[in-house]
Amino acid sequence: LKAANIIRFADRALLEKLKALSTMPDKFLRSITISEKFSVSLQEEKALLELAQYLKEEAVPVLSTQASQKIKKIMDKYCYSSLGYYNEKPKDNEYYLATLKEMVKKGPEKQLKELHQRIKKDLSKKRYFVRKLDTQGKKLVTIASTSTYLKDYFKYSINKIEYCAEPLFEEIALRVKVKKDFLKDLLPEEAKKLLNGKKIDIAQVDKRRNHVIFYTLHGKTRILQGDAAKKFESRYLSSFDGEKTEFKGRVASPGYVKGKACIVLSSKDFSNFLEGDILVAFNTSPDFVPIMRKAAAIVAEEGGITAHVAVLSRELGIPCVVGIEHITSYLKDGDLVEVDANKGIVKILKKS
Repeated sequence: LKAANIIRFADRALLEKLKALSTMPDKFLRSITISEKFSVSLQEEKALLELAQYLKEEAVPVLSTQASQKIKKIMDKYCYSSLGYYNEKPKDNEYYLATLKEMVKKGPEKQLKELHQRIKKDLSKKRYFVRKLDTQGKKLVTIASTSTYLKDYFKYSINKIEYCAEPLFEEIALRVKVKKDFLKDLLPEEAKKLLNGKKIDIAQVDKRRNHVIFYTLHGKTRILQGDAAKKFESRYLSSFDGEKTEFKGRVASPGYVKGKACIVLSSKDFSNFLEGDILVAFNTSPDFVPIMRKAAAIVAEEGGITAHVAVLSRELGIPCVVGIEHITSYLKDGDLVEVDANKGIVKILKKS
C-alpha cells in the first residue's frame, strides 16, 4: 500500500509540473511519459510473437514437445499478469496455445514489425519534445517515464505475490475452517488470531467488507467503515450529478470515435463487450487487455499519467480519455457516445 501511494503521489505532483512545460499539455504528456522499457504486456506479446515466428520458420508444430517447453517458459513468467482486482484466474496452457495458433495464422513477422514500428514512432515523438526542454525539465521527464515503468512493474509484482500466495491461503483456510475468499478480506491481526485458535468479530468483518475506506495520513494507514466511511465520503469525495451529458478528462491516447458505451466493472462484464464498443471502466488491469484490443475507444474514471489504462491505450493506439469521476455511473450500456480524445471531451449523444 505504501509503495502504491508513493507512485500515486509522484504521479499527481508530476502532472502539475509537467503541464507547465508545454503549451500543448495533453499531446506533450502523452509522449513524454512513455517508458523506454517495454511494459509487461508488451514484453509478453513480443515473446509470443518471436516464438510464433520461430515455430513458423522452423516448421515446428504448436502442439509439439519442443514448442511446449518454450511455451512453458513464457507461461511461468507471465501467466499471472492477467490477475487484477476481481479474483481473476492466471492464464493457462490452453490460452497460450490458442494465442500462438492465432499469431502463426496471421503472420508473426508482420505483427512484430508493426509492434516495433509503433514503439519507434512513440519514442521518436517523445525525444522530439525532450530536446526542447532545459535540464530540470529533462529530469522531470526521466522521473515520469521511470514512474510509468515502475507502476507497471509494481502491478506485475503484486500479481506474482498473489499467484504465489494462493496455496498459502488455501492451507490457512483449511486449517482454520473458513472460506478462502473470506480469509483474504481479513486484516493481518485477524488472520493471526484465527491461526492461533482465537475468535474474531465476524459481524465487524462483514460490515467492513460491505463498506470501507482506506486512507494513509502521516505515514499511518487508517480504516473507516459504516457511518464513519459515509461521513468521509460526503465531506471529501465529489458528488454525482446525474444530469450531465458532457465531461472533460485528460487525454491518454489521441483520436476521435463515436460508438456505443459498454460499462465494464469486472471480468464478469467481459462477455457483454463487443468489437467496436467504447470501453467504460473505473480503471483497467492486465486482464482487461483482450477487450481493450477490441475497443474503439476507452474512457476511465481513474488515470494518472502512469496509470495502466493510459500506458496500454498508448501502446495499443486506442483513443483514450481518463480522469472523469463517476463516468461509470453517468454512462449506461448502449448509450451513443462521442469520444474526442484529441481534446479530452466525452459527450452522450443519445441515451439507450
